Amino acid sequence: MVSRTSRLTISIFIGFSLFCGCKHSENKPESKPTPVTTPQTARAESTPTPAALPNPDAEATPFLITDSTKWKTVEEFDYQWKADFPVTHFKLEIPDGYNDPGDFLRIHIQAKGRAEFVLNNDAWIEYSDQKFPDGYTKLKEQSLVQSKYVLILPHSPKPDVPPLIFLRTWDPTGPGRLHIIGLQRSGDPLLLFNDELALVDISDIDGDGTSEIVGYPCLSEGIGKNAGTYQPYQVYKIESPIQKAVLSVPLTEQYTKQKYDGWAGPKCRDDFVIWRKEENKKPLVVSQQEFEKMKKSSSPAP
Repeated sequence: MVSRTSRLTISIFIGFSLFCGCKHSENKPESKPTPVTTPQTARAESTPTPAALPNPDAEATPFLITDSTKWKTVEEFDYQWKADFPVTHFKLEIPDGYNDPGDFLRIHIQAKGRAEFVLNNDAWIEYSDQKFPDGYTKLKEQSLVQSKYVLILPHSPKPDVPPLIFLRTWDPTGPGRLHIIGLQRSGDPLLLFNDELALVDISDIDGDGTSEIVGYPCLSEGIGKNAGTYQPYQVYKIESPIQKAVLSVPLTEQYTKQKYDGWAGPKCRDDFVIWRKEENKKPLVVSQQEFEKMKKSSSPAP
């Protein structure tokens, strides 16, 4: 399980943006087969979980997951979006004897009478801890279920748009991998997003009636007092009927400029700096060269 110290580390890294995010490998989902009359299992993985893969740098032998691994249930619940929508069953599991970071490694989602959706990951965790508040803390209040691990949020106030399902991954050095799962009109789950992103907000930025996903794709690396490498916000759109999440560069620029005085593109960069030069103003976005010049000119003479 994830220690409180590890979760504090994650919260501090995200809150103060001291380190760059680094990606790690994770299962690639396959296309889910067409549901049949008798429910079948739709596997959403094509390779062993990263937790099962050898790590030459690890001091201890990694936990090995095989076909004979016994799994225990961490949490299990039913959710029904609305009266004419099928009841959906959620089951979260962890291998018996697993002691590495992560609260659960496998999730089953199955709408009544439909194929079962199964997704593996290396370390999903409880998404919010009140002791260490972050972007997930306020979103927890909007969740449509009581689960500590599965965050289900409205995608739109429109009555025919199903909610979105969010799962948070443990990562001590980066923003953490975010999985977003949507519910199709049939009730079948669909994986919409699987990438590094520290969730910040879910709101309708462009006023089209559906919410966008906002987050950090990396963590800023500190390079001086009140300064760090360029860390933009990113804004993803998920169209309805649900489709894969797509990065919106115009909305990403708009949102980033609302938070910073400047813009250096939608991706993280080491050659640009976010600098809070004055406490009550937006942080500046400047090139490394400009930052060094401005820092020298603002330093008091010896």
